[in-house]
Amino acid sequence: MPNNSTDLTLQPNLNMNFADNIKFLRLKAGLSQLQISEKLGIPRTTLGDYERGHTEPNLDTLIQIANLYDISIEYLVKKKLNDDLLRSYINRDDQAHTLSEPNTPNVELVPVHAEAGYIESLQDPEYIKELPRFSIPKLKKGPFRGFEIRGDSMLPIESGTIVICVSIPKFEDIIAGNTYVLITKENGIVYKRIVPNHKTKKLALHSDNTIFPMVEISYDEVFEIWQYQAHIAYHDPKLNYDQWQDDKLSDIQKSLLQIEKKLNKHTD
Repeated sequence: MPNNSTDLTLQPNLNMNFADNIKFLRLKAGLSQLQISEKLGIPRTTLGDYERGHTEPNLDTLIQIANLYDISIEYLVKKKLNDDLLRSYINRDDQAHTLSEPNTPNVELVPVHAEAGYIESLQDPEYIKELPRFSIPKLKKGPFRGFEIRGDSMLPIESGTIVICVSIPKFEDIIAGNTYVLITKENGIVYKRIVPNHKTKKLALHSDNTIFPMVEISYDEVFEIWQYQAHIAYHDPKLNYDQWQDDKLSDIQKSLLQIEKKLNKHTD
């Protein structure tokens, strides 16, 4: 999936680039205006207005278009696309991703303290290049990224664990029941077990820790999808999970004792 941040808006001098580009991409894909408009959930006449430069999409539709053609918003609105430029974009060496090569750092790390900056800088290859990098053996070609997890919703994978993920370009590539890191508008970076609904274009986010409720978000809220490959933990997951269960049981017992004391007090 292309990196699409929320701070890009179309300007008048970019309008015709955008109009020409979406028509160019549609024709390259061999699709009609009707087919594209149905995929975007907009009237065909609206798409026609976009292609003629008569009107501009809102941010959500702009993100949808970029995701549909698997291209960044920056290229969509700032570049004049042609066959050569499109080919160089697909094969570009300076993209903000790391390809796994022997004996070279192949994972970029997004620590918790960098979460806000990462989300704001999805469109900035220079920012991505400045992220810390490290090597993990036996990874196939990426791009790979490591995300530091916070919270206990995915126990026994505990807070502070680094989850190593590979980029997933399309919602259709999500395998129901697998775990993914999502980069989202409202909830930031989240790590959940996901069940997609392609008809409603929504994702059900499930926590492995069952005390947390399922949350549902729409496709439009997601900037990036990263599928779990491995994780780096600094403690024994089972020991920590057993300790967490003991702590929770102790909390429940304390709560029951407090309730019992209150009931006895009222009885007296």
